[in-house]
Amino acid sequence: MTAELGRTFRYSPPGPPAEGHQGLTLPKQSESHPALDSIDE
Repeated sequence: MTAELGRTFRYSPPGPPAEGHQGLTLPKQSESHPALDSIDE
């Protein structure tokens, strides 16, 4: 599930899409962005 969220954030701008997916991912989005990128690759 984490990988799916990271993929969505990749080509989805932060804001409405992030809120719709999960509110808790909004604040730590910038932190999870690089982390998920490493796990996905």
